[in-house]
Amino acid sequence: MSIATKNRMNVKDRELETFTCDNLDWALEQAGQKAMKDSDVYSFETNITAKRLSQLTSNQRGVAFEYDVADKIRRATGFRTEVTHKRASCDVIVYTGRRQVRVEVKSSLLTPQHNTYLFQNIHCHKAHFFVFIRVDPVRGPVYDVATSLEVSHWVSNSKSINCTRVGRFHKGKMTTKTLTSWMKKL
Repeated sequence: MSIATKNRMNVKDRELETFTCDNLDWALEQAGQKAMKDSDVYSFETNITAKRLSQLTSNQRGVAFEYDVADKIRRATGFRTEVTHKRASCDVIVYTGRRQVRVEVKSSLLTPQHNTYLFQNIHCHKAHFFVFIRVDPVRGPVYDVATSLEVSHWVSNSKSINCTRVGRFHKGKMTTKTLTSWMKKL
């Protein structure tokens, strides 16, 4: 049985969540960065975008996704977005007209020894929403969104949260939305 058939993932309501090599090149260009390292879990034959993302450092991958999420929100909603600098309280600010929505973007590669994703340095007080991006070796980036209140219930003392291969945060107890469905209600 292949990895693709063994680990079924809900792909409904994710039409705005594609992330291609073109998106990666554009985001890296915006941040002025280039790919660096290599990973055995990801391969060019399975998913070229996931493989290229696995070659980035966690900081490079994070910056690329920050620009990508800001661009997706701007295109889907028409709201002005801003990617903040490294020392800001959040990664992306969405100006909805009446308020500023703070968004923190977290990404993770699959950890081969545990077959899970580990999201680190989570500070719930810094943002209204968290966008968790799992870089799946087969499907590429998968976006999930949770409120800071929801995340605060499940984040560990080490300021981290883990997720299974099929997208269950804390054994399915933490509720998330897809990026697409969240943007429709923003």
